[in-house]
Amino acid sequence: MTGNPETAIDQYNYLRGRWRDALPFTTGGNGRTSTGLQTTYMFDGDPVARTGWTEANAGNVPGDRRGLLTAGPYTFSAGQRRTFELAYVFGQSPQPGVNAGLARLRQKADELRTQYAAGAYAPPPPATPPVVQDASLSFGPNPTGGQVTVYAVLPSGSATGFLRLL
Repeated sequence: MTGNPETAIDQYNYLRGRWRDALPFTTGGNGRTSTGLQTTYMFDGDPVARTGWTEANAGNVPGDRRGLLTAGPYTFSAGQRRTFELAYVFGQSPQPGVNAGLARLRQKADELRTQYAAGAYAPPPPATPPVVQDASLSFGPNPTGGQVTVYAVLPSGSATGFLRLL
């Protein structure tokens, strides 16, 4: 089953390099070939160099493209904090063609790396989270199969809150 993810499990499978029905992505064609090598992401080739598996040699026509961004897995100790710095880079060329757009994307990624290395994107100092009194919390489902959702209702006038799990 291909197409847009419809459930959280669908999204999780895509992030793991698997289709909605949990079959692995494979190189070649539409990504479901029985002869292709297993891969964790779609179109791992280079369309400029014309090597590997690309949308061009798979016969995909230009159109809507979507992406998911992930990092991890991470293990946190009680009270531990970690800052994540992620970038989703895009670039559009004023010239037509896939190769011109990819060249522009690579240029933008290089600019971002250079600016990041120079400290242009230093994270702000950590803010002290507001203390919210009288928030209503509930958890579900109960019993759980391993995942729990925390539902929070903040008091009137509170825009944000901080939840600390110990």
